[in-house]
Amino acid sequence: MDQKHYEKITDQMAFYLSQILPKRPNFKRYYDPQEQNYIDTLTWENCLELRVDAVITLGISAYPFYRGESCMIDRGIEMLAVCRSEDREMFHTILAVCAFEVIDQKRFAAAGIIFRDVISICNPTLEMKHILFDLPSLVPGELVNIPIEEKNISWLQIIPVSETEVLYAEENGVKSLFELLETKNVDITDLNRKSVI
Repeated sequence: MDQKHYEKITDQMAFYLSQILPKRPNFKRYYDPQEQNYIDTLTWENCLELRVDAVITLGISAYPFYRGESCMIDRGIEMLAVCRSEDREMFHTILAVCAFEVIDQKRFAAAGIIFRDVISICNPTLEMKHILFDLPSLVPGELVNIPIEEKNISWLQIIPVSETEVLYAEENGVKSLFELLETKNVDITDLNRKSVI
C-alpha cells in the first residue's frame, strides 16, 4: 500500500465529510490478516435524524476497485452502516471484513450484491448472517457520490440479512427482497431481528 496515496485520498475525503457531518468522528484503524493493507472506520455518534450512529469506512477508495478482471481506475467505493450505540463495535468489524473482501479478494460490491457469511465470521450466534449492499437511504444526499481529485467515490450502505432472506433473493430476485424488507419496515440496525421469511 502506498501510504502517501492513501493519505492523499483519505485526507480529501475527511475534509469533505467534515463539511457534511458536523460532529467530530471517532477513528479506528483495521489491518487485513496479512497486515499489508489497512482501512479506517469512523463513527459519528447520534448524528442522524433517527438518533442512531453512523459508521463509515475511509480508505477503500484508495485501493484499486475491480469488476471481474477490469480495474476501474476512475471509480471507488466506501461503505456505511447505521447502528445502535451498543452494536457500534460489531458494525466496525463487519465493515472492515467487507472492506478487505473488496481490497484483498478483489470482490465487486454494488447495490444489490450480497456478501455471504460476513456477519457469521464476526459473530456466528447472531440471527443476521450476511450483508446486502444498497444505496444510502438514511444519510445526507451529499454522501451518495463524492468527487475526489482522482476518482468519483460512491457510497454503499450495508443491510444485514438472514439466511432465509438470501435464499428468497436467490429465488425471487434481490429487488423482491428489497421490496419485502421495505414493506415489513425492518430495523436494519438490529443484528438479531427476526427474519421476514
